[in-house]
Amino acid sequence: MKKIVAFAVALSMLLSGMLVAVGGEARDGGERVIESIEGTESEATEIQDWHDLDEIRDDLDGDYILMNDLDEDTDGYDELVDTTDGWEPIGEDRENVFTGTFDGNEHEISDLYIDRRDTDYVGLFGHIFDGGEVRNVDIVDAEVRGEVYVGGLAGSNRGHCGELVFDR
Repeated sequence: MKKIVAFAVALSMLLSGMLVAVGGEARDGGERVIESIEGTESEATEIQDWHDLDEIRDDLDGDYILMNDLDEDTDGYDELVDTTDGWEPIGEDRENVFTGTFDGNEHEISDLYIDRRDTDYVGLFGHIFDGGEVRNVDIVDAEVRGEVYVGGLAGSNRGHCGELVFDR
């Protein structure tokens, strides 16, 4: 009986033209849509360069999708990463934590440099907190230094990270 009900629901959704995204991405009318950890759909902000990545800190509970690899040749690297202290972690303190979704879209972030030896919670993200999700991203050739709670992806992770690859 359950199979018949599930089939009827799926068929009615298909016939009505509803968009269903399960564990990934889908498109609806040309807009990129991702499913967040709570299972709700929303339009994701596209990340194309280091400037876009840096703007995540302006909306720490937003949904983001990486559209291409980021490395030392990508726009914004010289201003935001290739400095004395390097990249400033997103969600850098306990009052500003990342609770959104970040889908790496199977891309990689390479040449990440952070040298904040007197700072706690150091990584691409300083804090990923309850409800935050980071997935489908490779961190490659990262050089990250901090005081306590240090990692390539995150200094502190109380959210969800799935399908990540770290390579040095």
